[in-house]
Amino acid sequence: MKKEEPKKVNKKLFFTITVCVLLVIVFILLNSYALWKITEKQGGQNVLTTACLSIELANANNASGFTVNDSWPISDDEALTRDDNIYYFNIVNSCSNAANYQLVLESIETPDSSKHMDSQYIKVQLDDKAITRYSDLTDIDDDTSPNLGYTILDSKQLLIGTVPAAKNNTNGVVSHSIRLWISEDAPNETIEMQFNSKVKVYAGQGVPEPEIVYTPDNCFVMDSNTPGVLTALIASEECGRDIIIPATIGGVPVTKIGSRVVRYNTDFDSIDISKMSFLEEIDEYAFYDYYGENAELIIPNSVKTIGVGAFNDYKGTDLVIGDSVTSIGNGAFQSYIGYDDEELIIPSSVTYVGNSAFRYFLGKKLTLNEGLKTVDLGAFASYSGRGQTLKIPDTVTTIEDSAFASFGKYGDGTLILSNNINKIGATGFVNYPKDITIPKTIRFLGNTAFGSLEGDDTVTIKMSEEEFNSPDITKENYWKGYAQVVYDPD
Repeated sequence: MKKEEPKKVNKKLFFTITVCVLLVIVFILLNSYALWKITEKQGGQNVLTTACLSIELANANNASGFTVNDSWPISDDEALTRDDNIYYFNIVNSCSNAANYQLVLESIETPDSSKHMDSQYIKVQLDDKAITRYSDLTDIDDDTSPNLGYTILDSKQLLIGTVPAAKNNTNGVVSHSIRLWISEDAPNETIEMQFNSKVKVYAGQGVPEPEIVYTPDNCFVMDSNTPGVLTALIASEECGRDIIIPATIGGVPVTKIGSRVVRYNTDFDSIDISKMSFLEEIDEYAFYDYYGENAELIIPNSVKTIGVGAFNDYKGTDLVIGDSVTSIGNGAFQSYIGYDDEELIIPSSVTYVGNSAFRYFLGKKLTLNEGLKTVDLGAFASYSGRGQTLKIPDTVTTIEDSAFASFGKYGDGTLILSNNINKIGATGFVNYPKDITIPKTIRFLGNTAFGSLEGDDTVTIKMSEEEFNSPDITKENYWKGYAQVVYDPD
């Protein structure tokens, strides 16, 4: 008798939406809460109110947020493109004092404890921050939870923040979104298991909003011919070593920071430009000699262009680029290393990253967003990946010479190319040592663009051999010649 082969389990079919996410928003001040379940239809928008604060669940029918027909698990890329695994809420402050708050995500026991899913298979993204596994979030000691009839397995910190005070009849608001999904590496053994969780907001007592002490106007030199252009910072005992530049100087909005406003790197310990809400342009070499080794640098959301070498020597602890910046000039942040735990996010407004703009960035993670079109010579030439999967956005069409020359060399990073890329310049990914897929849109491959590929590596080309070898595609010696080539036209 022929022995029947055991049936293989297809987890993509059987792993349906068993993630039961309970979003419980709690103000400890009054021990009140709002509860939402995916298994119940929410009739309308929830608004939870205390003396000063309220929580608004931004989408009225939040039940649709996790009611999906597709099977799970899903990849990170797919999770970030879907609108059925995201939940929005606002924290609103109507009082004249700011309020501190903490966002907490808690894993709670399922009705059948034997079916509780291991939290390492749950992926979480708060707002547009880095994706993480629930199990990797920061543990907190949470003994203040109201008794909702659930056993809390563990509590994780998502964020500590402040809701600004209400001003001029306008409430202070912070907005958040949270995504949860089952990781695609979840094993078949977890089929039909559940992961229940809740989100809580702990709000502290209202605290006075700290008064910002700006550097005096006489510590700045403004262009006498062009209004709104800052040309120099004055180093003096009166002005101090920690500079906070206001939005207006002498009653005039500052719209541009001119070239070389800092003369010597020893003059200042920190320079804060985050309050310059009218600033649109930072000129070339504006802070060329500013080290800022123990300071953070926040580029305001009003800024559109960052010039050549603008922060060439910046070696600070954190860098935040505003969401209106469209162009980052050559060498703009060339010495920004990023340290071990820094994440560098290039916002979706940026279309061009210049030559050597972040050449020495060695941080934890690099995020490139849709909207970016051109990555110039050596822009991220020292970034090794450090285990990250780096997705080059599909809006990118051009990667110039040595743009990612060290990616994958030391950090075991994985690369996914843009599906619309036309050009990869010489040594563009010269030290990348893994399999690579080249899209059918490619028209130029520079010398040793993938110069470290060897016999165990596979180059998959998304076109026929005849198409790839046509005169329409310029190919220099784009790898060593040892890699295996697979032609896979759509």
